[in-house]
Amino acid sequence: MAPQDLTLDAATEAFGLSRQIRGCTEATIRNYRNDLGRFRVFAEKDRANVLLRDLTLLDCQRYLTALRSSMNQTSLHHYATGLYVFFRWCVEGELLPKSPMQSIKTICPYMLPKAPPPEHVEQLLRACGSDWHGVRNRALISVLVDSGLRRAEALRLRIQDGNFVDRTLFVQQAKGQQDKTGHFGAETATALRRWLNLRVECVSRKLPLRQQRQ
Repeated sequence: MAPQDLTLDAATEAFGLSRQIRGCTEATIRNYRNDLGRFRVFAEKDRANVLLRDLTLLDCQRYLTALRSSMNQTSLHHYATGLYVFFRWCVEGELLPKSPMQSIKTICPYMLPKAPPPEHVEQLLRACGSDWHGVRNRALISVLVDSGLRRAEALRLRIQDGNFVDRTLFVQQAKGQQDKTGHFGAETATALRRWLNLRVECVSRKLPLRQQRQ
């Protein structure tokens, strides 16, 4: 199929494959496909199997305007960014002479991250029991609160990624495929040591790691 005859659906699929080759996470690729799928549904509302070459600035403007009526500016910027990346890839791959998003600009409001109130954190920690799950959950909650790591980043941590001397956590390929370092305090260090000791005990006694400790 010649580039000029490529449908939006086929281009979206090819773009997803290109993200895999680039090394994007499964979650990132899934988000791209979902976002572009939403755009395709909108673009094909009045025409079937729309060709990539037929998409215009007006199509993108109408789509983003429709989204704006049902979401905030931050979410709108997220969807617009997906289109920017997709159409830039189309231009770089010579599927399009220029991007229909070229003259569209969106602003992402700067917002400080919201931390849970201390009393909510205390409630979570008090809810953790003393069994296997409770010790593990207390360590995980403490790490998330102290380090500011994302959930997926914390779940990928391995024992060798922690440094109790510097109280740091090394995260490989965090958001944006960049390595990063998280930090934790004394209380989190205690929770982590308790969890690691319990884990070693389970392994030495050949108990299933998920077996609860009575």
